[in-house]
Amino acid sequence: KAVESYLFENGADLTRSVLKKTDYSRSGRLQAGALDLIPAPAFEPGALTLVCSMPSQGKSAYLANIALELQAKKRNAAIFLPDSDAEEFILKALCASAGVSYYSVIEGRLTVKNREAFMAAAGRFSRPGLYFSKNSIITAETIAASVEHLQETLKQAGQKLDAVLVDSLNYIKPEPEHYDDPLEVLHGMAKKLQVSVICTFGARETPNTIKGRIELGDLRLAGIDERFTDQVLCLHRPEYYDRADPSLKNVAQLNRVYPQVTCYPRPAQLVFNHEWLRFEPFRFVLSQAAEEQIF
Repeated sequence: KAVESYLFENGADLTRSVLKKTDYSRSGRLQAGALDLIPAPAFEPGALTLVCSMPSQGKSAYLANIALELQAKKRNAAIFLPDSDAEEFILKALCASAGVSYYSVIEGRLTVKNREAFMAAAGRFSRPGLYFSKNSIITAETIAASVEHLQETLKQAGQKLDAVLVDSLNYIKPEPEHYDDPLEVLHGMAKKLQVSVICTFGARETPNTIKGRIELGDLRLAGIDERFTDQVLCLHRPEYYDRADPSLKNVAQLNRVYPQVTCYPRPAQLVFNHEWLRFEPFRFVLSQAAEEQIF
């Protein structure tokens, strides 16, 4: 291992564990979490991005897509998953990377060709660089302390920490001794350590919600203070709410609702691949300058 830490588990070890537990000859090996993957925007170091959606839209698997981007660019990331399992997270990322049906993997129906693609994806994904938190109880304060520890450990090894992924803000437990907003703590950590922080948040419908489309007002009603973010992205899959309309099949949108600026007048249009659990195009680049900074 390039970096040792008592607070984190290396993604390479978890990938090997996924391969050992995946039985290609029988079904029902692994239980699935969220199924959808969405593209990874280019994020600026020191910025906090909040990714929101209604249930079953793909916010959790968003981070697996981000992880694929970071892994491909040989970057380091700390990953906190209070809402899901690390091995499920990796399985979804491998299916998206390999272009292999997720359902074929969990049901043991992979062909020889697809198995080779899956194993090749596992080989790429098992490179050092992704560090999954071992903490069973995750608060904003423990995330900040763990990330600072990992950043110092990486620095001693001649490396740096590029991103922190958190899924999701809904499951960040409050610290009894502190009264700070968890989002405020994570935003301060991003600024202090100059890392890109990406959090997901599961919204709920309000009287003003129309077919799952989230607006900034919905987030404010849910207790989100956008002042502690640098951008808010909302994922929306209209076909989930209107399956009878054939024009909406495989359509998804990624809408930037904060900050509200005129240079992003329309949501990014995406295409969802139901078999690979991935959205196309694979990346949604907000700015070339931001991409060059982090990648």
